[in-house]
Amino acid sequence: AAGRFEEALPMYQVLESESRAARLRLAAAKCAVMTGNSDRGVASTGQLLREDPSNVDALALRGWALVLGGDGEQGLRFLREALRLDPDHPEASRWLKQGRALDAALARARQASLTRQFEVAVQAFSEGLAAGPLPPTSAVYVAVLAERAAARLRLQDHEGCLEDCNGALQGRKDCKDKGWPWS
Repeated sequence: AAGRFEEALPMYQVLESESRAARLRLAAAKCAVMTGNSDRGVASTGQLLREDPSNVDALALRGWALVLGGDGEQGLRFLREALRLDPDHPEASRWLKQGRALDAALARARQASLTRQFEVAVQAFSEGLAAGPLPPTSAVYVAVLAERAAARLRLQDHEGCLEDCNGALQGRKDCKDKGWPWS
């Protein structure tokens, strides 16, 4: 079912070990990306693109995986390439829009932090998080929460800072693996 990526991922992993079908591997990569494992998505789509450089679905997914992994500039390039090959590709179009909004919000937030306009930075980081549904375990989501926490700390918004820090730690797989009580 649509949007149930965490449930589907183990099933795709089993099927993927039995078959080398590109559609199956792409679906498994999408589940990985949508559950926050952008590194696996980048690796899987890279392999698919070596086999077929014009695979629009793989180009789009690789772009979104790169955005979620924190490499917005490179991700947007892949998304633009996917749309160049298929201007009506719905996911590429949606992800490009979300990626641009996220990228612009983060640029504003980071510039505001540099100029010590921390209220503006908090607002812009919040806009970045609202740019589209981001997996809470994605690298970009965790990084934005951490950066917003730093801005909130500068504003002495300790509750907000702790809330963002907790969210960032919950999104970090390495914290969950250690069994830390707050993650």
